[in-house]
Amino acid sequence: MTEKSNAPFDNKPEEAAPDESSASSSEKRSPAEVLWTRIVHLGLGETALRVGTGIASLVLVALVVWVMGNFVLKNQAQPTEQSLPTASAVVA
Repeated sequence: MTEKSNAPFDNKPEEAAPDESSASSSEKRSPAEVLWTRIVHLGLGETALRVGTGIASLVLVALVVWVMGNFVLKNQAQPTEQSLPTASAVVA
């Protein structure tokens, strides 16, 4: 065949992705980058982003509820038990 194949599993040496073992010592990748590369390689990149966004949203909502409960609602004025002086009409 003379056609070029664009199949995702073509293993051509010039197109091979760099592997952790073939990386030179000057360009070491962080563990987070290696993990993200593995997640994307498994095809779970978009799913991981959606799950991460959902978790971040829940954490932020919980943070707002905690701040409201601890700082705003506790600092509101409480009704007093003492009776306030009332105005009385003086008839002369």
